[in-house]
Amino acid sequence: MNRPPACEGRATSAGRRASLLPLAAQLALGPFTSNGQTYAAGTVVFPADAATTAALDAAGQANGVFFRPVTAASLPALDPIDRVPRLPSSPAP
Repeated sequence: MNRPPACEGRATSAGRRASLLPLAAQLALGPFTSNGQTYAAGTVVFPADAATTAALDAAGQANGVFFRPVTAASLPALDPIDRVPRLPSSPAP
């Protein structure tokens, strides 16, 4: 897997802004199945290195989201993310 250009991400914890961490990311260009779970095209894929894993774990714990590991052999073609993605926010229940 080629390493894409870095994206910047922020994680917040207890109302404080965490340090800005560069995170490399790629988009899956097609659907794929890994570890019995099917993922849609457009799934964001991060490298599995220790620093990225730690940053994702911290961001997930601080924001109530989780990240699942996938096997490299299961991945379709990937496209580097060359800008900070904008994710829509959900309306409050």
